[in-house]
Amino acid sequence: MGYKRILHKDATKHEHIWVRTDHFHELFVADPASPSYIDVSHLSRIFAQPLIVLFAGHGRWFENEGLKRQTQANVLGIEYIRSGNVTLTNGRKERLVEAGEVYFIRGDFPDADHTGPAGSLSKRYVWLTGSVLENLLRSVNLWQEQVVRIQRPRQFEALLRQMTRLLDEDPPDVDMRASVLAYQILLFLGQSLQPSLPSLLEHALAFMQKNLHCQLQMKDVCDYLGVNDIHLRRLFSRHIKVSPMTYFHKQKLTWSANLLSTSSLPIKEIAYEIGYDDPLYFSNQFKKYFGLSPKQYRESNSFSLGVVAEDEHA
Repeated sequence: MGYKRILHKDATKHEHIWVRTDHFHELFVADPASPSYIDVSHLSRIFAQPLIVLFAGHGRWFENEGLKRQTQANVLGIEYIRSGNVTLTNGRKERLVEAGEVYFIRGDFPDADHTGPAGSLSKRYVWLTGSVLENLLRSVNLWQEQVVRIQRPRQFEALLRQMTRLLDEDPPDVDMRASVLAYQILLFLGQSLQPSLPSLLEHALAFMQKNLHCQLQMKDVCDYLGVNDIHLRRLFSRHIKVSPMTYFHKQKLTWSANLLSTSSLPIKEIAYEIGYDDPLYFSNQFKKYFGLSPKQYRESNSFSLGVVAEDEHA
């Protein structure tokens, strides 16, 4: 569909925003009685795709700048504070979000956000929607979160910069690539929820994430880290609450669900892509985890992608 760049500058706000060009005039519905009011509650009716980026950008707010919000549970705003702070209001409650933290805009939270006591703020943001958004948020334990402290802010900001760069370049496959990058952003945020992990365990998780397309065995991970399997199992049990291979296979299946929803790859190719030699075995494992076969999951979570017809057992 493509994205369009918007520049907005006034006395209290400077914004650079990349917005989808389809339904461009519908993305922001303003209330004439309140110039600082944004209603995105209608967006879920406009966009039925699995996981899409509505808009992304960066900006600076100065003293007394703020927005009133109205959205739905399946539209998610991810707003990262680079410097300064922001005050969120929800009814009579207020919450201060500091630099290095992300706050989520979804449903009835928050009613409004405005510049905090620091008097200014710098932020980057990306807004998502889609039919698989809720499932993804639940799978990375973000569904009930409102604010997350980022453990590796430079890496997270690099992901957000990569998003705006991609939307600015606007290649022919921008929708697919933006969806994949949005998935990576959600995974990163989910990892930030975890308490500070031992360095060895962080290396193990990063190694697994980079090798979701492989048939990793316990020995492969241990050899890479230079530890024995007993030590690694204890680390995972203490901090992740599952075994190393259980964690790895759950990540593979979650990635396959994203591919099913956002690509036209045949199910057999997706099985091979994530390291399964036997598509039938992949389908059985997928159904155990999601309660649906890959074919059923694709049919219930995707729009017309020109998918090649496949066997019923898939």
